[in-house]
Amino acid sequence: MANTLIREITSHEDPAFLDAMELYVESFPREEREPVSQFAKRCDPLASRHREWSNRSHLIVVEKGSRVVGMRFCVFAPESSYGFFVYIVVDKAHRKEGIGSRLLEYSLALLRLDALSFGTNLKAVFFECERMCDAKSPQEAIVRTARLDYFQKRSGQVVSGTYVQPALTDDLSPLPLNLMAYQFDSQLNRKEMVIGFYKHFLGIGSDDPLVIKALIGANDEKPR
Repeated sequence: MANTLIREITSHEDPAFLDAMELYVESFPREEREPVSQFAKRCDPLASRHREWSNRSHLIVVEKGSRVVGMRFCVFAPESSYGFFVYIVVDKAHRKEGIGSRLLEYSLALLRLDALSFGTNLKAVFFECERMCDAKSPQEAIVRTARLDYFQKRSGQVVSGTYVQPALTDDLSPLPLNLMAYQFDSQLNRKEMVIGFYKHFLGIGSDDPLVIKALIGANDEKPR
């Protein structure tokens, strides 16, 4: 793509940060959004990468001219060698231009470099996807089906169809979603992956009701 640049933002003072956050707020409903202030903290170059064995965060943007047309936020957990694609957004006016694929390739490369810096290989990268059974209209079901098909055609697999995302803020409720992953270590089993995801990215132990519920669907390859 002509006149496009993909790069990582390493400070909330970067001029592209506010543009990326504006695109983020426009693209996600309130119940799926974290406060923008959380991103500002994670973009601080001293926030994670200079503390040994802490999770490493990356905010990646695609710029076309002076405009941010895509962003992805991802995290690497060194204790498990897992990655987490937390958010991805592509401007509606610039979809079908390969921006999502570029964000996928770039973020995977960063997570693999994170793993190598700790002397290991990237084992899996998790992400969340809406469940078809929760669609509120036939049109929404079509959109959700297409999104799920997109990920599965690119080797994404449903790890748990009974996963529940904890409430992102005190005024929101937990959100049922599909927990999906790109799995690179064939020795991992799904129950192990579910427990590891909750522990290393959400700070939730295996005896928590959310984890127990997610484990129910950990052997079911079909989204619910």
